[in-house]
Amino acid sequence: MPWLRRALVPRVAWMVKEVADAGWTWEEVAAWLTSTEAPEHGVHRPTGLLGHRLRGATAVPGWTTPADRARAVERWRDSRSAARARHDRTATAAARGRLVVPPPIELGW
Repeated sequence: MPWLRRALVPRVAWMVKEVADAGWTWEEVAAWLTSTEAPEHGVHRPTGLLGHRLRGATAVPGWTTPADRARAVERWRDSRSAARARHDRTATAAARGRLVVPPPIELGW
């Protein structure tokens, strides 16, 4: 996770201990993190966000068994592939001059 690059390794290790002990892979953790919301009150540290998102993850229905997590990872990969494909199509269309951009709206103030 790029947003954790400056975090202290021992703190990150402490935050991921529960999922690591449950045998989760990095892809399962990444899929879980993208499926959860940030806290409403905000966070001060990236590790705080990690801790908030991982709290209780191993007990959530649909994520408790390796088979459940494998299905979730597959959905996560599919969504990333779809997003990449959309991005590639837009970039290709823009490069070819085929991307139609609507004219700016005149407010008439």
